[in-house]
Amino acid sequence: MFLRIPFERQLSENDRASLVELADCVTVETGQIIFREGERHPFVYWIVEGQVSLEMASGEKTMQPLVTLADGDLLAWSSLLTDRRMTATAKTISPTRLMRFGTESLLDLCEANHEIGYRVMQHIAGQLAQRLLATRLQMLDLFQHPAELSSESKS
Repeated sequence: MFLRIPFERQLSENDRASLVELADCVTVETGQIIFREGERHPFVYWIVEGQVSLEMASGEKTMQPLVTLADGDLLAWSSLLTDRRMTATAKTISPTRLMRFGTESLLDLCEANHEIGYRVMQHIAGQLAQRLLATRLQMLDLFQHPAELSSESKS
């Protein structure tokens, strides 16, 4: 199995092999739910190929798309937290290949091998920072004054 996560080049051959031993390659067809908001989920993923929409409930039956994730992005980081509840629903919007890691196994490896742990957590922190920035930009668009919108469209 070929491990394709963004920080693989920063790891030694032995460390890459340790991660490969933990990973499963999973293919998910378009329109499938990987996990649901609020549920506990035992896996964390890196997207190898494809696209996944993260959505949140915004009413009784309405789902609001938040962000689209693609190749190299992290999925289900909430499973690394103590209560492991998902903060969004993940739905594939194209056929998607994922590297799937059991959360407990990945955390155990990170604890036992601090180099792997550092690289994994460094990548996770970067992914969270990108998502925070994307959310902030969405909020700026959402709260832009209507007069600003109409004057921009006239330019």
